[in-house]
Amino acid sequence: MSLINEMLRDLAERRGPTAVALLHGVQPAAGIAHRPTRTTSLALLTLAGVAGLLLAWGWTIGGRTALRAPPVHPTVAASKPASAPPAPRVGRTPPARARAVIRDVQVRDGVRGTRLELDLDRPAAYRARASAGGHRVIVHLNHERWRGPLPPLPPRAPNLIGLERQAANDGYTLTLRFRHPMTLADTALEPGTAGGQRLVVRATPRPEPLRAPPPPPAAHVPARAAHSGAASVVETRSLPASAAQRAARRYQQAVSAVRGGDVAGAESALQQALALAPGLRGARELLATLLIRSGRGADAMALLGPSAHEHPKDIPLVLLYARVLVEEGHLPKARRVLEAALPEGAQDPDFDALLGMVYQRMGAHRQAVDTYRAALVLKPLDSNLWAGLGIALEGAGDSPAARDAYQRALDTGGMAPALARYVTARLGALR
Repeated sequence: MSLINEMLRDLAERRGPTAVALLHGVQPAAGIAHRPTRTTSLALLTLAGVAGLLLAWGWTIGGRTALRAPPVHPTVAASKPASAPPAPRVGRTPPARARAVIRDVQVRDGVRGTRLELDLDRPAAYRARASAGGHRVIVHLNHERWRGPLPPLPPRAPNLIGLERQAANDGYTLTLRFRHPMTLADTALEPGTAGGQRLVVRATPRPEPLRAPPPPPAAHVPARAAHSGAASVVETRSLPASAAQRAARRYQQAVSAVRGGDVAGAESALQQALALAPGLRGARELLATLLIRSGRGADAMALLGPSAHEHPKDIPLVLLYARVLVEEGHLPKARRVLEAALPEGAQDPDFDALLGMVYQRMGAHRQAVDTYRAALVLKPLDSNLWAGLGIALEGAGDSPAARDAYQRALDTGGMAPALARYVTARLGALR
């Protein structure tokens, strides 16, 4: 996740210092005791001191850590006999920590990875890890109470084959099982609905190592024997690397350059890789991404177009190409490209969100409404999708439903400030 999400998690962990102190069995410091008046006799002071010593001795014998004794007023001490000091409260225990409630569980799976979302009513401690082989991701939730059954697996899930729950003494363990190795990409505790928190766990397919094709066998050139009785000598000559091998090296150089911040060097290496192997799709998509980031959308569109038309069901490629088309103002073409990727693309809420926005901008408001609602089935806690649904409903003339969608977007939270202001303004105008 981004640095902002990590900061939110840290903020959640730091919230409520008094509650954290009580959780660890530490009692807040008592107030300053009243000082006795000068008219109090020495005998009364001595009696109060003896009572305090007896109280401390009782706590020590009971094996408990003594709490600060409440202040004793002189007149109260005088009214009680010295032989009956207050009994220590040995049976008192620290207040129990309120357990967070898991209100909802959502899981979605697509070609780009798996996303697990847990809607909690308050911040909660958790641990997440991937198994050594990558076929399982285990999420352990400390001190949470479960409410409701596990959700069904997404239909035609490309990665996920199972979601299991196991109770433990200190909470629950959720295990996601995959058909091939996955990487635990990130986890985050984000602001949720109704003042709660949303735990997001994302796993992505483990990339296969880029393997260059095996080199051709070395050419064996037998040397001439010095004389007929001499043993033959074999001379080995290595042939130069193939074009595919050189392209793979250039692609790896470009990836390293991008990670190091050398964008110009990465573009040069990617162009060389595509010149050697035009079918290297990873190099093409990475170069297009760099072009988009530098504001050269037309160049990215020309670069991605042939590959997207050749592979119309490659959802990440289609999404990248369609976004460039939308930014360059080619809405009808973006619509055709996205619709050609159906029904496979409908399993990805990002795909549905982009297609819904294209429908809405082209005036097909009812189609936009249906598309946004399909995306919300996969991702019901996305405030941006609720805002898009509200815009589409308002365009379709359904003001009451649009008002409800706008309100849901605000209640869910997490929108960009500009979008949140727009939604607030539209909600006020519809009331």
